[in-house]
Amino acid sequence: MGTLTGALPLPTFGSRATARTRVEYQNTQEGALVRRAQAGDDAAFREIVDRDQSKVFSIIHGIGRELNDVEDIAHQGFNKVYFSFGNYDYLCSLCT
Repeated sequence: MGTLTGALPLPTFGSRATARTRVEYQNTQEGALVRRAQAGDDAAFREIVDRDQSKVFSIIHGIGRELNDVEDIAHQGFNKVYFSFGNYDYLCSLCT
């Protein structure tokens, strides 16, 4: 057996691991939109959709689906977001 050259290094654990900075999204513009949407403000949810739909469409379309499929999948995804606002914990962005 030969050795692997150019192999990726394994991640480090313990004291050698570098700490990631955790971002709290509660005090961001996105967090404010989520709070408004949680309170039943449909305009806030519309703003979230308008802001993120092109990115969502691009990701889905990159998988190679037909346009109708892309629209259906995006619609289902935004429905899941809408009905999951009650569980949003502000530890991650809605569209990362």
